[in-house]
Amino acid sequence: MLARVAWPHLADASRRIARVRLDIELSGHVVIIGFGVVGRNLAKLCKLANISYTIIELNPDTVKNERAKGEPIIFGDATMPYVLEKAGIRTAKLLVSGIPDPGAVRQVIETSKSINQTIHIVARTRYVSETRPLLKLGADEIVPEEFETAVEIFTRVLEKYDIPKERIIRFAIEAKTANYQLLMESSKKSSVLEQLRQAYSNYEVRNLRITEGSEISGKSLSGINLRKNWGLTVMVVQKKEEVIANPDGDTILDINDRMIVYGEPSKINTAVEKLRLSE
Repeated sequence: MLARVAWPHLADASRRIARVRLDIELSGHVVIIGFGVVGRNLAKLCKLANISYTIIELNPDTVKNERAKGEPIIFGDATMPYVLEKAGIRTAKLLVSGIPDPGAVRQVIETSKSINQTIHIVARTRYVSETRPLLKLGADEIVPEEFETAVEIFTRVLEKYDIPKERIIRFAIEAKTANYQLLMESSKKSSVLEQLRQAYSNYEVRNLRITEGSEISGKSLSGINLRKNWGLTVMVVQKKEEVIANPDGDTILDINDRMIVYGEPSKINTAVEKLRLSE
């Protein structure tokens, strides 16, 4: 969480640590203010979309831990121009503020726009009544907590980078990892899949099971390359009680594993027939 710096020694520390060089291309990137729930999920989705980003966070423990993991994160108060400069505000395309402090949000918006007039700012705020004042200060989009969902923020960011809609759906699902079990429950599955079908009407989302004798059993997703060879994108793999969201290429498929995929209906039907899959 970000709060206004009230102690001189903390401000000095911010200046020192903000000097850390960030090993990413600082051009057209996203500056993420605050590394709470919104910031963490947004960073995760930026990685999936291959969008460069920097993070500004005021909790030194968080900065230390996340930097050790390789996150491009700096310690500092984002209301301070030199901290924003170190995060590459001048060449950034977007700034996303996920912090709750309304005073800090206002100053972040003003300071960011004074440095980079063309930067697109998406900010979270607690109340709808704060929307108009923040827009007047230079924010481009405001998401009030009263109506907020994480997916709404992520979708707005991805749309600014012209990410295809089918990929946005995939990222939206990734953001809801905790709810993946719902996709596997017969009482819930139909409504969830139907919502996805409506969101991307040219494709179908299907739940497929790998049957005995399937040529893809025992192989990795990268080895099969369902997207290239069959036109299918795998969003979820279920292995007994384990649900793997956005599985990587090393994921091995076994008999009775289930995959939630999307693709053109004709291509799904062909894959079902040729690869011995069932629904």
